[in-house]
Amino acid sequence: MEHSAFPILSAKVHVPPLPEVYLPLPRIEHLLLPERQVEPDQPVPQGYEYRALMYLSAPPGYGKTSCLARLARLCGTTHAWISLDALDIDLRRASVYLHEALRVAGLPDPEPTADGGLLQHQSPDELLLSALHRIETFGKPFLLLIDDAHEVAASPFFAALRGFLEYLPRNCRVIIATREDLPLPLSGHRQADRLVELRQETLQAEEQEALAYLKLSGVDLSEDKLRLIWRRTAGWWSCLKLFCISWRKLPDSARAGFLEKFRAGDRYIAEFLLESVYTVLPPPVARYAAAAAVPEFFNEELARQLFANSVRTGEPAAGLDAPYAGETHSASPETLCNEALLLLRRMNLLIQRHGERTARYRFHPLFREYLRHTLSRETRASLHLCAAEWFAAEGLNERARRHQDNGQRLMRGDRPVNEATRPPDPPATIISGPDASFSRRERELIGAVSLGLSNEEIATKLYISTGTVKWHLNNIYGKLGARNRTEALHKARTLGLLE
Repeated sequence: MEHSAFPILSAKVHVPPLPEVYLPLPRIEHLLLPERQVEPDQPVPQGYEYRALMYLSAPPGYGKTSCLARLARLCGTTHAWISLDALDIDLRRASVYLHEALRVAGLPDPEPTADGGLLQHQSPDELLLSALHRIETFGKPFLLLIDDAHEVAASPFFAALRGFLEYLPRNCRVIIATREDLPLPLSGHRQADRLVELRQETLQAEEQEALAYLKLSGVDLSEDKLRLIWRRTAGWWSCLKLFCISWRKLPDSARAGFLEKFRAGDRYIAEFLLESVYTVLPPPVARYAAAAAVPEFFNEELARQLFANSVRTGEPAAGLDAPYAGETHSASPETLCNEALLLLRRMNLLIQRHGERTARYRFHPLFREYLRHTLSRETRASLHLCAAEWFAAEGLNERARRHQDNGQRLMRGDRPVNEATRPPDPPATIISGPDASFSRRERELIGAVSLGLSNEEIATKLYISTGTVKWHLNNIYGKLGARNRTEALHKARTLGLLE
């Protein structure tokens, strides 16, 4: 095979070493490995296409690369590794690297073209197709591992890869790691039971895994204190690792105080969040995220009001670009909010709470704390008061009171109460009489439902999004103890909520 016109970085096509301190995760390996091993020189067995596409999508620091590297060592079949980067949006460059990865894996070189050349004479499209053809004609079980696929999400290379995955050869299994959700043909593989999909909630450290990792890393503390570290990091592997690094550097006399104050303000945690997460966000999205991070949970409507409040208070240096500093922007605030929410969801930075009574989304607690501290004290106070007003209008008086209190504390120069240290909210209770608390908006929705309006018609009538309608309906069902609209209307009439 000919040499390429640019130097090949071998690290991009070789399986990286596992971290010095590595904790095997059998529960994840079980999901990714085939039920029975296949020898490299054996023909493709029946059913090998089961779990043909494995998709790991989570923010940076959740151990995706380590999962892939561990899988490569355990799979027992011929495998090729390619790590993608931003320069691989160049189709020729990405194709050359894929050929090199296949060469390292031991796949036969492609047949030379009629003019006797390959890299120098084929077009980028032909070069990529010939690499994919090498996999298809290999004929033996083969695993292709693709790391950092988000780097080429909008490139011709990704478009070709998508087509390859739609018609995945029977001998090939593919595992993809990405920080962002990608427009891959997942549905067809999911319906055919060929897809394994792992996200943040699966990849994050479970309690016993976190405790075992901390002990393995030399953190000699009681189990109660180790659980405290796990709760504060919420199972984010990189944050656990950075805690251990900080811990080892401290003298014994300083460790007790460090454990008590360990938050997103830790130097190494803050650097990680800044470099790997925050700086990737466009300035308007960073401002939207910071505003939405003031309450513990939020939905589209609350985040939109907080964002509008933050723009009015004005703080360009903390994340707003020029249009928000007084210039005209072509997109409406509502469009900007919708786009910001979609981007945060695609980047896996939002955790959706399907059963939460009072909100739909939240940030990881450490990232939330980091976002809030990008705002000035005055802006944070204003946003707390804005959140208090919104929660009060929704009939969530306890949350409104907490935000009102924190807003006033910040205005006086005092420290706000950290929500992470307060007791959890009491569980939701089913109402049992007509005096039960329903917000004005919830009563409006009950009336609209009684008229037989669809979610879309209710959204138009009340000037809210369909997502907000669904969110309110879930709250109403929870308060009424109902499972559907018919049951909710019956109970609402019984309680005198409908005339």
